[in-house]
Amino acid sequence: MRSTLLAIAGLFTILPAAADHQVLLQGENKLAIVNADGTVSWEMKWGGIHDLHLLENGNILTVQMMRRVVEIDRDTKKVVWSYDAGKENGNDGQRVEVHAIQPLPENHVMIAESGPGRIIEIDRDGTLLKEVKLHLDHPDPHRDTRLARKLDNGNYLVCHEGDGVVREYSGNGGAVVWEF
Repeated sequence: MRSTLLAIAGLFTILPAAADHQVLLQGENKLAIVNADGTVSWEMKWGGIHDLHLLENGNILTVQMMRRVVEIDRDTKKVVWSYDAGKENGNDGQRVEVHAIQPLPENHVMIAESGPGRIIEIDRDGTLLKEVKLHLDHPDPHRDTRLARKLDNGNYLVCHEGDGVVREYSGNGGAVVWEF
């Protein structure tokens, strides 16, 4: 039976039905892959993060220093691609924090930028492909967003820590279509 690697940030629980699974996580200043029996099969030093993903090629997509989106080669433990959200696509000189990212088809990446208050999609050259402005009642570069995901219907679901709400934004134009 092929084992599955799940990617999460923070605490985790391994369910009995998932006894052969591995978990990718960050804690105690490192990224790690933990087996179902609790043994660590891979690890590297890494600071605190809010989001990480295991890519199809086996590499890890995560954030460094709350503003740089990086891809890490698991074999070499080296950053093989990066995008500095604090300097690119109009952000130079602004306070920017990145708390949510998502790999997208065609090697694109979604980034939720707290500070500029927007969701962007970029290609691996850093070219801005799409921008959705976020509705913020209490703007704060540290608390604008937390978890954000592009949905199958093309909309974005965004947790706004500072506003205490979750909003769904239209993928076409960015209108708020739902909030809780």
